[in-house]
Amino acid sequence: MPIATVKQINNQINLQTLYARLSQLGLNEEFVRSHGLPDWWCTEFEMTDSAVVTAAAYISGRFNLDLRSLLNPDLSPTFRELPRTKFKTYGIAETNYDISASEISPERLTAHHLAFRIAELVAFAYQRDYRAIAGMTASSIRAMILEKYGCVSLEGLLDFCAVYGIPVAHFEDFPNSQITKTFHGIVTNCDRRPVIVVSLGDRDVSHLASDLAFVIAHELGHIALNHLDDNETISEADMISGNLIDAEESLANQFARELIGDDVGESLSINQYLSQWLDWESLSNDNQEYLALALGLDITEVIKD
Repeated sequence: MPIATVKQINNQINLQTLYARLSQLGLNEEFVRSHGLPDWWCTEFEMTDSAVVTAAAYISGRFNLDLRSLLNPDLSPTFRELPRTKFKTYGIAETNYDISASEISPERLTAHHLAFRIAELVAFAYQRDYRAIAGMTASSIRAMILEKYGCVSLEGLLDFCAVYGIPVAHFEDFPNSQITKTFHGIVTNCDRRPVIVVSLGDRDVSHLASDLAFVIAHELGHIALNHLDDNETISEADMISGNLIDAEESLANQFARELIGDDVGESLSINQYLSQWLDWESLSNDNQEYLALALGLDITEVIKD
């Protein structure tokens, strides 16, 4: 199939049709403009011949989308293929369901793809070497943290993860759309290391340190208990309620409860803590801009001259 020229693409799609097609995935125009396009983007550039192709290139890179599906009006916009993912979805029976990406709802899949792209960027830029924790018990990790902190605090958990080269990000910058459904947390093997992404679903809610700590401890449980294979991801819709869990989730919950105890101390910014361990200069300018935006960080503060 011959490669279409910019002129041919412009004859088939424009920015408005591109935004309309992206809305099918829950990526509304406001979100695409604020998060999918670089900060230099302006109305003047939108009038140029290369605007549609340039916009599609930025949007696909930031949102983990297949570029060809954005430029071909005969194709539906699609995300790039994910590594094997175990989606933990809670139903009405006394079990929860471990299903594949092909079976997951489009609403939740959009949120997962956005978060997975953040995990990729964080894993690439993370500076500390990974040291395996498979086989560690909750009590042994708890003892290590208690040697330095008075309790297994949120800061203590983040410090343990940093020592062992496990980046933790707090990502909740999803489209303000009824189509997009979020999740509580994912853990993924990315760039030869596990990465934890905490969400908890609502970016407008100030989350308790105990909830954030539980999600991190739960994901550490999956890593320590060898639930995560190479190039695999576990994505959980809900773990705070404690309802409707399978064997892996039950074991990870038990691990988390044994690890953190009752007192987790005060809350703190997970992403401010993460930022100090990222080699921002290893990322392209656009990836720097997008990652800082997605994590709620000030780009001028993290990129020092």
